[in-house]
Amino acid sequence: MTTKTKKDYDCVASVREIRDRLSAKLARMSPEERVEWLNTRKFSDPILRRLAARSQQRKSA
Repeated sequence: MTTKTKKDYDCVASVREIRDRLSAKLARMSPEERVEWLNTRKFSDPILRRLAARSQQRKSA
């Protein structure tokens, strides 16, 4: 016998909503604006931070 519990927070729905909003925002930008927008973001994920830093190093080289 299984019982369903009511969810207070739906993570999947939240991620989908955020992704949809971000996709709509990026779709209105030119490629140059997208690059600038990504370069001005602070990443909380350490892997993304390293990738962004490497990208900046390649640009300056």
